[in-house]
This record gives sequence, C-alpha cells and structure tokens, in this order.
Amino acid sequence: MPPVGRRWAERIPLGRKLPFYGTPSPFLEPIRYGDYFTAAADFLKDLGADLLASAGAAITGRPEPAEALRQIRIFLEKHGAFYHPARVELDFGGRAVSLALNVALTKEGVRCMETEVPLLGMLLRRHQRWLPRLFYAGSGKTASGQPFPMFLAEWFDGFCEFHLAGGGDRTVIWDPATGPRRAGENQRRELYRGIARIWADYYQLETGARIHPWHHAAGDFVARAGKKGVELRLITVRGYPSTIQGEGAGPDRILRELLVAFFDLSLRTRIDRNQGTGDLVWADDGVVEPTLIGAAEALVDKPAVPGLADPPAQMLIEILAALAEPQLAALAWEAAENGFFPGSPELDLIGRRLAAHAGQVGSAAKGLAG
Repeated sequence: MPPVGRRWAERIPLGRKLPFYGTPSPFLEPIRYGDYFTAAADFLKDLGADLLASAGAAITGRPEPAEALRQIRIFLEKHGAFYHPARVELDFGGRAVSLALNVALTKEGVRCMETEVPLLGMLLRRHQRWLPRLFYAGSGKTASGQPFPMFLAEWFDGFCEFHLAGGGDRTVIWDPATGPRRAGENQRRELYRGIARIWADYYQLETGARIHPWHHAAGDFVARAGKKGVELRLITVRGYPSTIQGEGAGPDRILRELLVAFFDLSLRTRIDRNQGTGDLVWADDGVVEPTLIGAAEALVDKPAVPGLADPPAQMLIEILAALAEPQLAALAWEAAENGFFPGSPELDLIGRRLAAHAGQVGSAAKGLAG
C-alpha cells in the first residue's frame, strides 16, 4: 500500500448527477484516488517550475521566480458535475498561491473540456472580468498510462457555491470558512442580479451568441460575500451558441432573439437542486426583478445596434412590460423547449410554473418601466 494510505486505492465518486446528460460515464472502471493524484502530478511535473511560477506571477501580480517554488500541494476540492477540480497550492517559500486544476474523468467531462478550453480562450480575449484566466491545457497520465485531460486556470480565492434551499425561498452560501449560511435579502438580490449581469455581458446582440447551457446545480456561478457587497464569477463555459446565422439580421429579429434568450436566463435563474444535490427546486419570485435589472445593466454598456429605435436595455424592459401574459408565456416556452432536453425534469418543472413565471416577468418589467 502506498504511504498515503488506503484512501489511495479507493474508488473516486464520479460526481453529481449531470444536469444535462444524466449518469456520468467513466473512461475506465474503476477510477481510484491514486489514479487522480498521479495524473494531476504528472501534468504539473510536465509543465515544470518555470511555467507554474509564471502562472503564479499572473495571479499575484509580482515576480515569482521558479527557484523560489519549494513545494506543490494538490487538494481535490469536489466531485463536480463534469470535472473533478483540484486546488493546486504553489509554495513560494512560505507564500502560497492557489490555482485551479480541472480534471475530466468521464466521457461527458471530456466532451465538455474539448469545447470549454477554446471558448475560454476566445472569451478571455474580450475581457477578463468574470471568467477564470486559462493558463495551460493538456493531460496527465496514471501509473498505468491512462491519460486524463485537464487544464490549469485561475482559482477564485474566497468564492464559493450558493444554492437554493427549502421551498426555494432561501439561498444558502456554501462558505468553507464559516460553514453554510443563509444569504440576507439584499445579498440574495445581488446574487441573482450579478448572475444576469455576467450572462448579459457576454450576450451578443447581432448574433444571439450567449453562454449556454449553465445550471445552478452544477455550481457554475460562485460568489464572495463581504462587507463591500457580493461579487460574482462564472467558473465554466460549456457552450456559446449563436441563434442568428449570417449577416444583416434586422432589428425585429435581434429583439426577438434577445427576448427568448432573456427568458432562458430567467428560467435557469430559478432552477436549482435543493442544497445543490437534492431534488429540483424553483426559486420564489424574489429573484425575478433582480434578474431583469442585472441583464438591463449589462445591455446598457453595449454599443448601439443599427436599426434599433432605442437602446436594447430600454427596449427589452418596454417590450416585456407591453406584452400580454399569453405572449410572454409563448416566448418563455420557446426558450424552454430550445434550452432543455425533452422529457427532462427541468422541462417538466418549467411547464408547471411557466404561466406564473411569465406574469411575474411582465410585472417586474412594468415596475421598472415606470
């Protein structure tokens, strides 16, 4: 038995039930903790001290000489929906710098990573405000030679997952420093406002391109709540599909795609699993207005679109306020059918809540339109 003990030979859980694909499918059976850590160490060893020190310097904003790197520690943080992320701690003579190492152990995780790595690179070239900086991608091998794809990225220090609890009227922040704690009313509004702002920041009006899919149950958004308020980050990008192909889409098409995309956002904002892993739960109507506010705030910062009579943020709110509930419900159902798998429990939940949700979106828009 290796010196690390029996845990080294135990099977590693493959993660939460996947919100998009179902049950995870492993590369090989079984995967042991020893396989995971051996492959992670192999990847980091291949990178070498110079590249790791360079990544550390990008985080700290100061020179981090490779010769000062004394030790590398690897901590498996969770069994995620698609990846098994580790926190890699670089010890520069008593100063620790943390990086994220995302490791794919399932077929679904590999497919996700093959899409995500180039998408992160592309979106980070636009700006680095919300997403983790990507440093290196490749694979590490187990002792038997089995390769596991992985990539090294920024670790968001102090950020943690948050999930709905109870009947959807509470949001709990999974703070490892203090333990799970309920978000206050203002914090809760800022959480959902921040999610929508990040989503809309990456939304492309001319093409309808957006970050999709995402799911609260997968822990895609993380938060850091402090005295100065709530900060949000998005830790993964599984897709960035466009709904408008070619050039020259008219203003009516642009606005319609924006409305459908917003409804997709508003539905996903309300769906989670109880405490992140339990049954599906629907957020109460207190998250609806912050979601609309956050989306509008990000749209205000976008360049003007030729042909639109007014700024897109203003038009989004005014159109949602003007449409009758059956029209809003039709847009919401179009978003649901396009965004969720047929027969999925999420789609079933949406079907039961759709009419009320559409009315709540319209009411929120009326309130903001004045």
